[in-house]
Amino acid sequence: MQYFLFSPVGAYIGVCSYAGSVAAGASLERALEPEPSKLMMHWKPSAYELLEACERERAGAQRAGA
Repeated sequence: MQYFLFSPVGAYIGVCSYAGSVAAGASLERALEPEPSKLMMHWKPSAYELLEACERERAGAQRAGA
């Protein structure tokens, strides 16, 4: 699978979810960051942080009877 994107801000982060898995990729103008992997090294910890926050919110809503 390939994606081509032309972004006016010079940065692209793509997220794809399929069959219970999530993949992400980044493309940046070299002037913004010559090594996009520096940005992506934060992806996994941040994704887990977001997942935990969503699970806490869902658990709180279930306790409240929503």
